[in-house]
Amino acid sequence: MDYKNKIKSYSLFILFILISSCGKNDDTRNTDCDPIAEGNKKDLIIISPLQTIYNQGDVINVKVTIPVQNDYFGTTPINIYTLSGASFGSLIITMYPTNDIFLGNTVTLISGTLTDVQGKFNFPLNLNTGNYEFEANIKLNRLGNYKFPSNGPDFIAFVGNNFCKRLVLDTSKAGGNVDGNIEFVVQ
Repeated sequence: MDYKNKIKSYSLFILFILISSCGKNDDTRNTDCDPIAEGNKKDLIIISPLQTIYNQGDVINVKVTIPVQNDYFGTTPINIYTLSGASFGSLIITMYPTNDIFLGNTVTLISGTLTDVQGKFNFPLNLNTGNYEFEANIKLNRLGNYKFPSNGPDFIAFVGNNFCKRLVLDTSKAGGNVDGNIEFVVQ
């Protein structure tokens, strides 16, 4: 094999590696292609009971329910599964790092799975209800003040087999105060 053929073969090999790695990035915000749909639906993240004072050991529930067929991405209803092929959604819940509700507390997932990214959960499409469903109970073990933004930035991404066929939905936590925060004390 002469020198030019070696360079050509090596270049093709490198090109193959670069092309085959495209679309495998797990970060649903940093991609080389635009989402097929983006939307904004406030208050999809429900924390209950939402109080200003809890006792250590109290349990709160965090829940998100998104119908597979909805109008969250515009005025015309769409079917998330049909458009994206996504059998689950990825939920990113934003908390201030020092007041993260998940740190120091016991999290029991009822529906969904924790990923290797802090504050990111995957939640499945429940074929019986026709909803993407996330639910977790959080036993408040850590004493002190909690404060985090109710208005996000929280988002949900629905990504199917083709990474470029994704839908991104900006959302928020229901029940924030006039300052746009959820604040409470665990004593």
